[in-house]
Amino acid sequence: MVLRPYSKYDFPKLQHYKLHEEQHSLTMMPLDSLSICNDDASRHPVVFEDDGEIVTFFVLHEKEGVAPYSTTGDTILLRAFSTSAMHQRKGYAKKALQFLPTYLNEHFPYITTIYLTVYLFNDSARNLYEKIGFVDTGAREIRSGRELIVMKWEILNKMN
Repeated sequence: MVLRPYSKYDFPKLQHYKLHEEQHSLTMMPLDSLSICNDDASRHPVVFEDDGEIVTFFVLHEKEGVAPYSTTGDTILLRAFSTSAMHQRKGYAKKALQFLPTYLNEHFPYITTIYLTVYLFNDSARNLYEKIGFVDTGAREIRSGRELIVMKWEILNKMN
């Protein structure tokens, strides 16, 4: 298993990446995220690969992406996080998140804190994030008429 930056050679694999229908309102599909990343250098697509298959995808967003939550230069926003439908419930999301501090240390060594938002009603995602180390900041947002929780993970000590 490897967590690595997206490469243009991953595009054909992501064309077959599927989510369950009910998840389409919770996160962005990888190809949709990539079209935005192509126009924004502060967005960095990441893939988690196992045995040649992309099982998890997300985007790390610097600068204005994380600005609503932090104005320090040592933070990043985790967004568009998903695991493909055929690989869900196999521990890939948890493993990808566990690999994240090492990945950040290698590619973004100045990052000490990761932010994300999760819908209040999405208990399974929220529980996963809490198990990994994310904590509820107490901040809330409304998107599409539904409440989001702002969470953060201070990873500074994770590498020590």
